[in-house]
Amino acid sequence: MTSELSEWDGLNTKLHPVRSFGPLRWQTSLRGSLANSHPDVLHLHGLWLHPSLVSVRYPGRDAVRAKIISPHGMLDSWALRNSRWKKRIALTLFERANLDGATCLHALNRAECDAIREAGFTAPVAIIPNGVDLAELAGPVGEAAWSSELPPAAKVLLFIGRLHPKKGISRLIEAFSQLSSLERGEWHVVIAGWDQGGHFSDLKELACQRNIADRVHFVGPQFGHAKRSTFNRADAFVLPSVSEGLPIAVLEAFSFGLPVLMTDACNMPESFEAGAAFRIRSDESLLRDDLRNYFSMNPARHLEVGRLGRRMAERYYTWEGIGLQMKQVYLWSLGEGDAPDCLDIL
Repeated sequence: MTSELSEWDGLNTKLHPVRSFGPLRWQTSLRGSLANSHPDVLHLHGLWLHPSLVSVRYPGRDAVRAKIISPHGMLDSWALRNSRWKKRIALTLFERANLDGATCLHALNRAECDAIREAGFTAPVAIIPNGVDLAELAGPVGEAAWSSELPPAAKVLLFIGRLHPKKGISRLIEAFSQLSSLERGEWHVVIAGWDQGGHFSDLKELACQRNIADRVHFVGPQFGHAKRSTFNRADAFVLPSVSEGLPIAVLEAFSFGLPVLMTDACNMPESFEAGAAFRIRSDESLLRDDLRNYFSMNPARHLEVGRLGRRMAERYYTWEGIGLQMKQVYLWSLGEGDAPDCLDIL
C-alpha cells in the first residue's frame, strides 16, 4: 500500500498497519485516528472486519453526520453462507449495529441492492457501479514479463484477480482440459493474481493432473505497468465466478477493448444485452461447450465484442462520472442536496 501513496497526492492520507493473532486482524491506531479527525462523513468499504467494530465504538462517533457503507458484495447470499457461523457472531457483536446505523448503503448494481434488501436492511441504497481509468490504447507498451513462457503464436485467455474458489478458476481449468487439442488450437490460459488461502497450490496441482500444465500459466500478481502489459498481451478475458459484486477486472478488460467471457454472477446483464460480453456458465461441462464455441468463432466477432465493451467503459464506468454521483450522495446524506436518482428508498 505504501508504494501507491503517490497516486493520492493532494489528499491527507494515513495508513494504519494491520496486526494479527491467528485469524484475528486489527488496526491499533484506527480508533484514535477517527476520534481525532472528527469526520462529517464516515465511508466504510467492506464488512466483517475491524473497521466495522471501530465505527460503532470509537469516542466521538455520535458527531458523525453521515455514515455510508459499501458492502462490496459481502451481503450476497453466497457470501453470507461462506464462513456463516463467524459472520453470525460478528453480526451479533457489532455488524448489525454498524449497518443499522448507516445513513445510506452503497450497492454496485441492482442485484446487490436486492441482496441487501433480502438480508433485511432497509436503509436507503445508492446504486453506483465501480469505475475504471480508461486505458490508453495507443502508444508503446512493454512486453509482458511472462510472455516468453508461451509460443509466439499463442492466443491468451486471461484471468486476473485473487485466486479464490468463488472465482471459478478450477472449473475453468477442468473445462479447458476437456477440450481436444484441436479445439484448444493456439489458446493458452494465463492466470494472474495473488493466492488466497492456499488455493494456488490446488489450481496448479489440478492443471498437472489434467495434463495441461503446458497450457495453463500462473504468472503471479500484476500491478501498474506490469498489469497494463498483461492486458495488452491478452486476446480475451474470462471470469467464471459464482459470486461477485461488480468486478473491477471486467471493467479493466472493457477498458482495454478485450472481449470478455463472464457468468451471470458478475451482475452485469446490461453488458450481455448490449452485445459487449459473452455469457458463459459455471458448470464444467457447460463451460467447456462455451469455450469450444468461443474458440471456434470468427475472430471478427471477438473484435466487435471488445469494441462494444470499450464503448461501455467510456459511457458508464469512468471515475469522473462515478465520482460525481458519489458526491451527490454525500451532499444528500448531509442534508445539503436533493436525493440523487441513483437512490433506492423504501
